[in-house]
Amino acid sequence: MPDSDEEVQRDIEKVFGYEPCLWQIQAVCAILDGGDAITIAPTGSGKSLTYWMLLLYIKYGIMVVVTPLKLLGTQFVEMLGDNRISAVSITAANATNKLFENLAHGQYQVIIGTKKFTNNLINLVLDEAHVVKEWGSTFHSDYLRIGPI
Repeated sequence: MPDSDEEVQRDIEKVFGYEPCLWQIQAVCAILDGGDAITIAPTGSGKSLTYWMLLLYIKYGIMVVVTPLKLLGTQFVEMLGDNRISAVSITAANATNKLFENLAHGQYQVIIGTKKFTNNLINLVLDEAHVVKEWGSTFHSDYLRIGPI
């Protein structure tokens, strides 16, 4: 985790080539500290950078992004790929069994879809969900944080 705002700024400039604003750094630091962040800013002001910044500090997580336009998904995949971050934009054209096998094997750090993609999600299922409360702190501490999903 970064030790200072200056460290975040250096990291972002080095990887993405942008100098982040203080509000972007604050949003990322809040999330890294376990909090939530909502960014409200004009189009083109760098809201997307706030979630891409997280990828520098959370190496083994998977990020799902819902975007209103397929074109944005394509642009994001290209930009992330240029920065050696594995990403895929799921569209009707590429939603094949092979793609979903790759997803299941953790090939992508970022999964991007449109609202239409989310319409195809059937459920988020927690099998044996009663153990979340019963075993949360002793079985696996991450179960205690499942609520925000």
